[in-house]
Amino acid sequence: MSSLVTAANRIMSAVAVAALVFMFCLIFGNVVLRFGFSTGISFAEELARYAFLWCTFIGAVLALGQNAHIGITGIRPRLPRRLLWAFDAVVILIQLVITAIVLVGSVEILIANMGGQAPVSGTPVTIAFAALVTGALAILLVFGGRLWRTVRRRGPHWNP
Repeated sequence: MSSLVTAANRIMSAVAVAALVFMFCLIFGNVVLRFGFSTGISFAEELARYAFLWCTFIGAVLALGQNAHIGITGIRPRLPRRLLWAFDAVVILIQLVITAIVLVGSVEILIANMGGQAPVSGTPVTIAFAALVTGALAILLVFGGRLWRTVRRRGPHWNP
């Protein structure tokens, strides 16, 4: 299982880097064209926005998988050691529910915008909404794995 997670992390990292490089090239090229030649790439802003969305959501999944996100630890250190696993399980369940709500809403938005096109480039707007669906699904998997490990081991999934 860890080799599957490692492979997924490498793929997501490569996609995030590719999106970032693509976004940089579009914006930098557009700036050079505008200031140097008084022209520009009309669809660069839309495509850069799509790349930014994908980079953001994939980066969020990667950060969450490495516990590099913001966490609030006001209550957890005050709990008895034997209750930490239960507290962690409840917190992860809350995170799962919220992520599931985001996923359902993002799927509804994706379906509602099927067939829509960006005004300048004509690219499908579902590309943008697919980033949210993909990110929410991946985050759901991360939280599901954490909940499984926490309940199975009856121990905390992370140590602050």
